[in-house]
Amino acid sequence: DGAIHIANALRTNTTLLKLNLAVNHFGPNGASHIANALLTNTTLTKLDLSCNLIYSTGAVEIFSALRTNTTLLKLSLNDNEICKEGTLD
Repeated sequence: DGAIHIANALRTNTTLLKLNLAVNHFGPNGASHIANALLTNTTLTKLDLSCNLIYSTGAVEIFSALRTNTTLLKLSLNDNEICKEGTLD
């Protein structure tokens, strides 16, 4: 799974600031791997996950990771079919 390899790279990344992962169809499982990487990544400031079919399930995982991640400033999740359940209280 491509998301696993990207997530592994993001965990140890010290230079990459912007990453466009749009239209890779990672799905909720891939979003979970990216979310786990965001827990430890301290350099990425912009991430585009548009059109990846992450749905509400994957969005919740990403949003949860952002409670810990303080460096990501811009996140694009367009066209992922996220509904109200995909938000956090």
